[in-house]
Amino acid sequence: MAIKISSVSSAKQNDNKIFLFSDTKQLKEAQISAANQKYLTKNISEKNNYIVLNDEGIQQVFVYAKHDKSNADKCNEKLRQYGSTVTSLLNKSKVESATLINLCDDKRCSYFFIEGLSLANYQFLKYKKEKKTLKHSFSKLNVTNKSIKSAQLTELKNIIDAVFFARDLVNEPLSFLTATQLAKECTKIGKAAGLKVEVFNKKKIQS
Repeated sequence: MAIKISSVSSAKQNDNKIFLFSDTKQLKEAQISAANQKYLTKNISEKNNYIVLNDEGIQQVFVYAKHDKSNADKCNEKLRQYGSTVTSLLNKSKVESATLINLCDDKRCSYFFIEGLSLANYQFLKYKKEKKTLKHSFSKLNVTNKSIKSAQLTELKNIIDAVFFARDLVNEPLSFLTATQLAKECTKIGKAAGLKVEVFNKKKIQS
């Protein structure tokens, strides 16, 4: 299912939180206890790149997102994978919403992490009888203003919506997605984007 992504000024105290960091010194900004900070510093590493702390029912996920600019493509893909892993963790814990806080110096880490997190939450349950029980719990992600630029977040949401639209079309059976229905679907998404869509019927194609 699609995750609703919103920009917020800061995280609330009772929010489930996802922290991205590239240096353990940055954990001071997470406002966690000295004991938890010490635990994270001791146990986090590139091999063990995420740790979940449960504070009275509030999930706090810490992701070690070291970004190597000399090998950006590889690092970006790792961030997508980290996002996918966190999605699974949150759904397994029946978490409905969380706030992302990027403590890394490189704010681009948020972009690729959110991309992986969102795309991994995709489901096609239209024809499933058990859709209520199969539906993912995680449905809302708040992102702090300092974690990503507004323009990047808008671009990211458009990309995710487009990927989900394409996946839905691929998953539809041929009995539904006829040429006529495909034209209707394209017209609908075109109008939603403010575009003028012209469909060529058989007569127009032959003329």
